[in-house]
Amino acid sequence: MMANLAALQHQMQSVILRRTATAQHGGSTTSYQVPRDDLLSQLRPPAHAQTDAMLDIYCNAYRSRLAEVLEADLANLSAYLGKALFEHAAAGYIEAHPSDRQNVRWFSRNMPDFLAATAPFSNWPQMAEVARIELALADAFDSANAETFSLAMLTSISPDDWATLMVVPHPSVRRIDALTNALDIWIAIDAGTEPPQAKRLNSPQHLIVWREATTPRIRVMSIDEATAFDAAQPASTFADVVAAMTSFEDQREAAKAAVGFLAGWAAAGMLACVDTEAANSHPKQETPA
Repeated sequence: MMANLAALQHQMQSVILRRTATAQHGGSTTSYQVPRDDLLSQLRPPAHAQTDAMLDIYCNAYRSRLAEVLEADLANLSAYLGKALFEHAAAGYIEAHPSDRQNVRWFSRNMPDFLAATAPFSNWPQMAEVARIELALADAFDSANAETFSLAMLTSISPDDWATLMVVPHPSVRRIDALTNALDIWIAIDAGTEPPQAKRLNSPQHLIVWREATTPRIRVMSIDEATAFDAAQPASTFADVVAAMTSFEDQREAAKAAVGFLAGWAAAGMLACVDTEAANSHPKQETPA
């Protein structure tokens, strides 16, 4: 009885999720779509409704709940697209990206890529970037805690140790290179004002998102600062950061600029820790030739 109940529950879940089930035949596994009629034939009809209609209630309620999650996670995107277009996007996303985790907190994570790759939304690239900004801010808020490396800690570093200084971004940090004016659009929507006309930028806008104390932040970086920050990986030294700044002909000028960037990151709470261990204690992996 319990085995039959478990099988029936699995069938119902598969129908609601429109998920592919598997069956064993000999030594092989075959995938198949659970027939809706097979499930209906095993369900006892309710007293005042049709079994098919009752099953639709479960199926529709499940998708409605996921659509509510998307709207909550992407409130500004929803406001930008409008009710009808956002519902169209949500329905397509739910079909393309079924929930694969027990926690719906992460259900929206693929929406930017979905919008960027799926017509008609891919015709308006600012939509995907608005979604990417909104989710990055939410992720920054929810990210792991880590003790920030302060400006006072940075200024206490001995000059002899700067070359081997290890630079570690805070876990809340996210980097986005926007090709449209999505940030201006997002800011306007968040403020409840009319968003500007969408446009493609002549060059990428380098954005950084992080959590300062308990508040998510976003700002624009110059190309030099973005280059330096992108080089500042957990296994990179200050010397590596300077070496990545190839737009400077003079390495001394590059180092001076990098110091300024590092100080700004420390003051804003973008760094989790910086230590003075020798670079060879955290060897960089070389790409094979």
